[in-house]
Amino acid sequence: NFTVYDYEKIAYQFSAFDYSGISQWTINDTRFSINNTGYFQNATGFPKSGGIYPILVRAFDTHGNYDSKVIRVNVIKSDTTPPIITSPQNSILEFKTQSLSTQFSATDTSGLGNWFINDSRFIINPTNGILANNTILPVGTYTIGVSINDTYGNKRTYSYQVTVQDTTAPTISPPSNSTLQYHVTPLSVKFSANDYSTLGTWSVNNSNFVINNSGILTNATLLPLGTYYLNVKVDDIYGNNGSAIYKVIIHDTISPTITTTGSTTEEYVYNETKIQFNATDYSSLQGWTVSDTTHFYMNPNTGLLANKTTLAVGSYLLTIGVNDSSQNHRSETYTVIVQDTTSPQMTL
Repeated sequence: NFTVYDYEKIAYQFSAFDYSGISQWTINDTRFSINNTGYFQNATGFPKSGGIYPILVRAFDTHGNYDSKVIRVNVIKSDTTPPIITSPQNSILEFKTQSLSTQFSATDTSGLGNWFINDSRFIINPTNGILANNTILPVGTYTIGVSINDTYGNKRTYSYQVTVQDTTAPTISPPSNSTLQYHVTPLSVKFSANDYSTLGTWSVNNSNFVINNSGILTNATLLPLGTYYLNVKVDDIYGNNGSAIYKVIIHDTISPTITTTGSTTEEYVYNETKIQFNATDYSSLQGWTVSDTTHFYMNPNTGLLANKTTLAVGSYLLTIGVNDSSQNHRSETYTVIVQDTTSPQMTL
């Protein structure tokens, strides 16, 4: 039996005796050779990985008779030291916006083989050691075994960690700001948002409004006149919050409706003019007026019309006006007719 290093050669002279003479030597392994004198040697270089090689050696006489022996060649690796890997820092990637691209390097006195890894979600260039992701990586932590052999088959593996995180807030696309008619037009607008992860919950910072998980914003109460600046938010499943400022204006541009219309007829001298005017409006009423302030007085707060003086017989065409608290004005015409239908009374 022989024990050699992978870089050595074997040269050995076998011998055999037979009365008829030795005519031929044979072996059963083409990696070795033996000539007809029994000179044995390796025909090729030994694998650097080493190993044990059993070889059947036969010696034939001139009549075809033979004797055989099994010998073993034990090849010892001369290099048992794996390569030294120089690793980059572990990677932290933003979900769907950053790709992995990092390079490993290694040194070995015997020469390097190929790079390889143990995770199909990643790929490594076998020659230059550049590691990249092979697919879009979900949020999470990945531990990859990055390996390289030297030319003797010695392997070194490095555990490399890739963390994929989502720290990007959703992007909200708000609708146009709203201007609503007081007491008439309800709010109903839809917000949309984009995020690489799944959207979570919508919220708004004013209890007079509500927003559902479809992003539809509505008023929860009857909104008083004014301007509302709302902070509308939505988060994703990783707790990142996106926000947008949304403006809602509640205004009143509708004039009051005067419900007392037409005319009234009064008797000269005997009747005092007192007419109660009424109007409706979603806002509060204020500032009743009358066009004829010489003959009439209008209570600005109550809408009660009265004569200032004794009214002469005739028709008085009045313009009655009223404002609401938003200074919307409405006016209507009203006629006061003064007649004398009372007969004279004779005194005897």
